[in-house]
Amino acid sequence: MKVLRKAGWYWRRLRAMPWPEIPWRVMRALQARRLSLHYARAVAPVADLQGLPASPCLLADDAPAVMPQAPVDDWLANGFPLFGLSWSLSDTPDWFRDPKTGVVSPRSTGLFLDYRDESLVGDIKYLWEPARFHACVPLAQAWRASRDPRYLDAIALQLDSFLAQCPCPVGVHWSSALEHAIRLLNWALVWELTGGRESPLVTGEQGQQRQQRWLASIYWHQHFIHHYYAAYSSANNHLIGEAAGVFVASAVWPLWQVSAQWQQRARTILERECIVQNHADGVNAEQALCYQQFVWDFLYLPYQVANKKGQPFSAAYGERLHRMLVFLAALKDGEGDWPQLGDADEGLATGLSVAGVTANHESILASGAVQFSDTALAHAGRWDDKAACLNGEAAHREFLRLQSQPATALPVAFAQGGYYRVGDHQGLCAWMDIGPLGMGALAAHGHADALHVLLWAQGKPVLVDPGTYAYHTQQRWRDYFRGTRAHNTITVDDQDQSVIGGNFLWMEKAKAYCLGHDAGGESQRVSGYHDGYQRLPDPVRHERELQLERHAQRLQITDRLLCEGEHAIQQCWHFDPRWQPVLVGDLLTLDMGETLLTMQLDDRLEWSLHRGHEDLPAGWYSRRLDQREPCSTLIGLAATEGDSVLVTRIGLTIKEAS
Repeated sequence: MKVLRKAGWYWRRLRAMPWPEIPWRVMRALQARRLSLHYARAVAPVADLQGLPASPCLLADDAPAVMPQAPVDDWLANGFPLFGLSWSLSDTPDWFRDPKTGVVSPRSTGLFLDYRDESLVGDIKYLWEPARFHACVPLAQAWRASRDPRYLDAIALQLDSFLAQCPCPVGVHWSSALEHAIRLLNWALVWELTGGRESPLVTGEQGQQRQQRWLASIYWHQHFIHHYYAAYSSANNHLIGEAAGVFVASAVWPLWQVSAQWQQRARTILERECIVQNHADGVNAEQALCYQQFVWDFLYLPYQVANKKGQPFSAAYGERLHRMLVFLAALKDGEGDWPQLGDADEGLATGLSVAGVTANHESILASGAVQFSDTALAHAGRWDDKAACLNGEAAHREFLRLQSQPATALPVAFAQGGYYRVGDHQGLCAWMDIGPLGMGALAAHGHADALHVLLWAQGKPVLVDPGTYAYHTQQRWRDYFRGTRAHNTITVDDQDQSVIGGNFLWMEKAKAYCLGHDAGGESQRVSGYHDGYQRLPDPVRHERELQLERHAQRLQITDRLLCEGEHAIQQCWHFDPRWQPVLVGDLLTLDMGETLLTMQLDDRLEWSLHRGHEDLPAGWYSRRLDQREPCSTLIGLAATEGDSVLVTRIGLTIKEAS
């Protein structure tokens, strides 16, 4: 059965490839064998330490030496948070043992390891995450501020054990070029934060031995990426991250004859992919908000390095970075948080961001505010130790100046990315998704969420996206959370709008189209449709229109299902976990404290509330990968024939003071 499933996946994956990719894949397999033989007998060339830069490439010249906001002392005592577990920083780690499942991955050549096979490697996220060395960056910050040797000792333990257990190309940590790149970025930060060539990590007899092993690994990391860049259908955020790692590493350690060649190729990739992978309106083409910050950091770190070297990237590159932050700022809610859209695995480019994705959103907005002199970004952002490290004290003063000025208005429509807003956080505010499923042939990180609606009431989330929960494992939950039923839209005949082909693969993809958007007056509207159910034997076209009356605080959602035959309809509404709505017949009420929200539901559907239902499944919300909690999900069911119109009326009233 396992063999058949694997064969089926390979067949679907093959179908998703453009035809030139097939011979390229064959050549890559041959190249992997050549690289494996090369790594088995090659020795890294001697590093020319005279080539080390005189000043930091990543850190600002006036970066303050301050303790990080991360709880580093708690990490030393209790371990670094690893999704729902922890990773010890005081015991020598086993870099091959998955701490979640206990599975020990083979110590064979990483180029040929199937990291998707959980029977072979366990849950790969739990092995790869600590090997990114995120924990070591705040430890380096703490040492820089305090000179406490405990922090340096913890870094040395992680570094020495990794270099000893994972020489090139042994094991699962040599199976992904993106993981190499993230490791390089964090190693570069650790290097600079602890003093570069004068760091206690690399001075003295023991330190010099460590430096030799470390620099050899840094060389092979770049060599691996340079020969193993993602391409064709796999050229998504991985390609940008890979190029970022090489660009930064070749600037921090320009120690080999090939360093300039590696950096030039990385620059070319970054210039191209910055434009290709991010729409002109700033929405990342993955259609996943977590990846918005992930990709932005990958693009910004080389941008900063190039500026410091006096070799800046193009104006178009900088403008696209700016637009990415404008989109991010526009989606911030009234409580200082962001919705979940598309896949989210808490992926962070560096350990400067270990406070989490939300905190990193605010941090990159702060950096961007100064970089692009944008008051709207300054009001949406928050200065933290990451912004201080990368931008310095003078930039902080400029950030405060921008924050003291009135914020410029943010857009309410992002046509290429497909997000449209009506209302504002003073009352009812809704965004509708009328965008692509995801990026490229795979649409790997997109969710089947066409015409999905997010709703806030006075800035507080009401109707939400339930998140992601699972990635490489737990297939049933992976499929549920990215499927149509886990979004605030309509499912037809119990089928997703787009057809799942694998954990990061979609086959037939729904396309969504905006029919109109007017958010400039008292009465606001947005409408669109998608063609995902046109593939059914009796094709169905789903149209949705949002109409908001701002003064009355009434929102009407009208769904039109255009078809000829009979169909089973399921309409779902997912509520923020804090709320406990009450359903009586076809009227739902939600007490939000100072306000009361009502939903008058279409009486042609049979309505029911579900909270934490395992079997359906329904009523689940995931804030973090591998963690879920109950939420209220409202489901309406009906059998329809021919064209149907369903109307949902939402009202918000402020309670009278008692």
